[in-house]
Amino acid sequence: MSGTTNLGNLLRINPLPLSALPAHPALNGDESSASNRPSLSEFTSAALDEGTALVSSIDQKFKARSWKSSPPSSSKVQLFSRTVTASELSKVPWTAGPVPRQKPAPGDNTEEAWFARRSYHANDSNTNDAASYSEFEEGLLEKHSEHEKEYTPDVYDAYEVLRWDVPAENIGKYSHVNMRVVEMAHHIPAPLANRVFSVVVVTAKTSDTSFLVVQIPVDIRSLSGALYSNDRHLREGDTSIKRKKVILGVYASVEGVTLRHDNDRKDIEWIMGTTSDAKGWLPMSMQKMGVPGAVVKDVGLFLAWVKKQREKKQTGTG
Repeated sequence: MSGTTNLGNLLRINPLPLSALPAHPALNGDESSASNRPSLSEFTSAALDEGTALVSSIDQKFKARSWKSSPPSSSKVQLFSRTVTASELSKVPWTAGPVPRQKPAPGDNTEEAWFARRSYHANDSNTNDAASYSEFEEGLLEKHSEHEKEYTPDVYDAYEVLRWDVPAENIGKYSHVNMRVVEMAHHIPAPLANRVFSVVVVTAKTSDTSFLVVQIPVDIRSLSGALYSNDRHLREGDTSIKRKKVILGVYASVEGVTLRHDNDRKDIEWIMGTTSDAKGWLPMSMQKMGVPGAVVKDVGLFLAWVKKQREKKQTGTG
């Protein structure tokens, strides 16, 4: 289901250039001066606005698919899909708005295959297959990338490249805003090479009972502080797996978590959407077959991780 919608130019599968990022001391050698860059508030607000729009569009713009199980969670997970067509992408305001960027070259990702999921969970910190809202905040909002590495078996590194000092005050309607650039390293079974995805990670509370995580691909190959994107890991990786050759893939994603109060119920709604390209010789048709299962599996992986964190706190080992 494609449908028409106002698509932004940040939450796209084509990576951002360094010139589109807000000023940072590590970017002083980049070709763009600080005066030409978006401000930190402009960038984070635009990214979070696009993430909010995507989460809100699940029922209107995505095609509902099947319900799946994701043990140990007892909650079913509903899958959704959407193809953003070349025609829609041609209408994206690439060079306008708070973060203008160059329009992708012809032939670059002429469409985007998006997959999404939605699940509901009891707001309960005493049940093994559920989690409280505060546990969702601790696991997904705070130290998002590090925790993703801990609960996802295939992720072997979450290397922080850049971090911005975000003012403590609210940015527009968002609070507790955080912004970083992280390289997410994924182990892929042989004979395929491992993949690394460089993303701008923007997190924020959207209210007292909801938060958002937005991840946008970014090209950091020319950045000396990168580890994998510039092959520095081949010499300086501190483990054998971190020194292996990798292929640079791309993904964009959004996660929205909301504590609902519908009809006196206090359910937690967890929505996630992503589009990706693992690159290499793996055909996109094969990638599309694997992504839905992976996004469903993450629900159970996260809740199993939450259970372990509880046990660590109870035994004093956490």
